Amino acid sequence: MNSLVCVYLQNPREKFFGRLHELSVQGVQFVGIDIKSFDDWCYELVEEDEKNIFPSALYVPSWRIEKIVLDESQGVLKSFSENFYQRTDQKIELYFPIIEL
Repeated sequence: MNSLVCVYLQNPREKFFGRLHELSVQGVQFVGIDIKSFDDWCYELVEEDEKNIFPSALYVPSWRIEKIVLDESQGVLKSFSENFYQRTDQKIELYFPIIEL
């Protein structure tokens, strides 16, 4: 638990990046952001005074989970957390804190 992950969902199809808090037979609990908003979020943190995009605490039932993968670099492809650090000069952990459940 507390790993940085990408969560792939179905019905509707969605992808999230965030910190995993709990995984059980019933579902998954995490704090994350929609992957489609990731670039805008990074830009907003560096360039914008007014913030409009925030990570959310989410619970998703297991029937919606397609897969969960660790946020890891693969060859020349950087992980979301590395990409975030290069673009914002901040550690992602500041935005996805460990939450005691």
